[in-house]
Amino acid sequence: MNNKKVSIIVPVYNAENYLKQCLDSIVNQTYKNIEIICINDASTDNSLSILKEYEENDKRIKILSGEHIGAGKARNLGIENSNGDYLLFLDCDDFFELNMVEEMLNQIINENSDIAICENTIFDDSTGKTVCPPSILSKYSNASPINPQNYSEELFTMTSACAWNKMFKATLVKENAVFFEDLTSCNDVTFTYTMLTLAKSISITDKKFVHYRTNQKNNISANRGAKAINGIYALNALKNNLKKHNLLDTFSPTFHCKARGVFLNELLHCNEEQKQLFAKTAKETLSDELFNIFETALYYNDKKIRKIKFFGIVTFAKVIKKGDKTTIKFLGIPLFKIKRTPYKTKIYFCGITIFKASIKQ
Repeated sequence: MNNKKVSIIVPVYNAENYLKQCLDSIVNQTYKNIEIICINDASTDNSLSILKEYEENDKRIKILSGEHIGAGKARNLGIENSNGDYLLFLDCDDFFELNMVEEMLNQIINENSDIAICENTIFDDSTGKTVCPPSILSKYSNASPINPQNYSEELFTMTSACAWNKMFKATLVKENAVFFEDLTSCNDVTFTYTMLTLAKSISITDKKFVHYRTNQKNNISANRGAKAINGIYALNALKNNLKKHNLLDTFSPTFHCKARGVFLNELLHCNEEQKQLFAKTAKETLSDELFNIFETALYYNDKKIRKIKFFGIVTFAKVIKKGDKTTIKFLGIPLFKIKRTPYKTKIYFCGITIFKASIKQ
């Protein structure tokens, strides 16, 4: 049995409705040698009182308080004050499976890796129900551990930029001075993808150890369009980090693919005014290479065009979303219609039902 210490870093801001569930999932971990660093980011609700209540009952909890600095800088403060051999991050409205630390730590040590990655579920706060999205990591888990240099075309697309489904070797983070960006969204893009490229070995499991909460009122995804330009700042910072570590040439394929994905995702949340600001900022701050990628994403967004693999052939189609229905047009002909709710999916081809699926509630 190993005795490595794991530091779990939790930025906390006005999370009184969710914080106890979050903390319970940490203090009750089956692996006990942990320190829990909670950064109270100037909460104005009862979050600090809840933190102090837990601190009194569990000496592994350390509370850091100060002025409002945002989640990115709060995580950096947690890193600076951590003493663990490994780092985990959790958002204060999400929660862990109770065996997460033990299982991920055993894997990262047994496979001598720098980072371990797991899958997550999605917890719908409005319904109280859990959805299990299709596994992306199952494609790679059988090959674990992987050498990231062998995945230079897909490293950034095999996992999201979220830090909360990853365990990091603390020395790799601190010796390379990798930190989260001071942004209201996309603050984890630079940190996570820089770390993935610096790792010599990455452990992967398709087990779902994290429960990501969605549809709550005050998470950072709300009003995403107003923050879309953060995607530009995050990509520029990531590019600079890759240059600094002489890794840009190696990982340029996956970097460009991720840039396209970031631009498309942020554009989906923009109204027309926000889109214009996004385009203006892109033109002023992006390199010619990245701006060309942005213009392509903007064209796809304006025309509602998406890249789709159809019977193994990559093609382009017009995708029109309206409520829970999606229509896919090829050459102007509406061949496919998809009706999707959180728990059921139906696919129609030329008006005929060709696929039905439901998720157990």
